[in-house]
Amino acid sequence: MTDWTCCPDEYGPFCPNTDLKAALEAMHINLNICNLNDYYFDDITVGTGDILVFKSSQLTNTYFIADLYREITDQLDIVAFYVSSPHQEVFEQAKPYLRHFFDNAKCQIAYEESCSSMVVNNIVKSKSGDVYRVIKEAHYRQKVIFETGRFAN
Repeated sequence: MTDWTCCPDEYGPFCPNTDLKAALEAMHINLNICNLNDYYFDDITVGTGDILVFKSSQLTNTYFIADLYREITDQLDIVAFYVSSPHQEVFEQAKPYLRHFFDNAKCQIAYEESCSSMVVNNIVKSKSGDVYRVIKEAHYRQKVIFETGRFAN
């Protein structure tokens, strides 16, 4: 999560990662990355965190999905995110930014591209507020939340 923003001046405000911001803009996802980062660090306690789904404002079936679960033993604040779009031109625009974001991440865990993801399909078929899974380590009932503006620019 720390790679999602940067602070060019140690006393200045945080700025969104330029690659992640550009990928979201290519997908027409209206998301204030800095506000989401603040929410993660300020409001989500260890052993909790839901899956937030952000829909494109202009493209059908185009999503940015952030799994904000904070694992009990994770000291690096590793989060997973997914992008999904059936529009090839959007994929071609966003892909170089996403790849560059991953290549420059401080902690590179996994980068995957596929034409279909069961995880993404199951998430987007959920209704907002549905329990997606129960995380055994914390007995946490993780929900899928379709965001409608709380983190908009």
